[in-house]
Amino acid sequence: MSFEEEIAEILLTSIKQSGDFDFFIDTIIEWNESQKADEPIDWFNSLVDNQNNLFLKIVHSHSITIFETFNEDFFKYIRSVKGLSKKHVSTTPSKILKFFLTNFNLNLEKEFKLWIDLKEAICRRNVIIHNMGRINEVYQDCANSKLIELNKMIGRDVPHDLEYVKRSNYIVGNYIIFIFKKIVEFYNLKDINGVVKKLADHPYYDEVNPDLLDGGGYIVRYKVEFIDDKNQTPDDK
Repeated sequence: MSFEEEIAEILLTSIKQSGDFDFFIDTIIEWNESQKADEPIDWFNSLVDNQNNLFLKIVHSHSITIFETFNEDFFKYIRSVKGLSKKHVSTTPSKILKFFLTNFNLNLEKEFKLWIDLKEAICRRNVIIHNMGRINEVYQDCANSKLIELNKMIGRDVPHDLEYVKRSNYIVGNYIIFIFKKIVEFYNLKDINGVVKKLADHPYYDEVNPDLLDGGGYIVRYKVEFIDDKNQTPDDK
């Protein structure tokens, strides 16, 4: 496969994972709402209703796993073909910024409109993995969180709900497309749109919009829209 085909395949696979995860979250939300109407007493409904439970922490961590997997696969391949000065994308926001600035002269903090939200999602995932989701000084320093009086919440569980998890997944999906387009621009890959559309014709990617690089929705079945403002979600448009 050509360089363009390899990176396009990584893009499409990552977007499919994001879309599948979005469908999973929507299914839980819809099922939970339908069950609330009947006021059932069962373990799953009780689990989802608990906004600070282990289940939601694990679900959120998965959205950042999609982020990490894309970074690992995408830049490992680029490194093998093109070479990179700084080799690995960390899960520490400051190191992520340095990676892109060093290798691609890309100021992610200024150019990616959802950077603040992505940064907080990464920091939240890290505190889940390393401190069981309890707020500590590391999370406070990492996230510059929007939480009011965060210093008074040290030791408490970081707030979670399904809407937050859904939005963090949207942010990851938009990050993947943003980074892909920036790398395409950096290497001046003029024919990449056609390559993506051709590969998207494969039945495995039947839910991925072949025109995803044109700024429209990137999942066909779920009608996910591209977020172009950090204060908007797809439903706000």
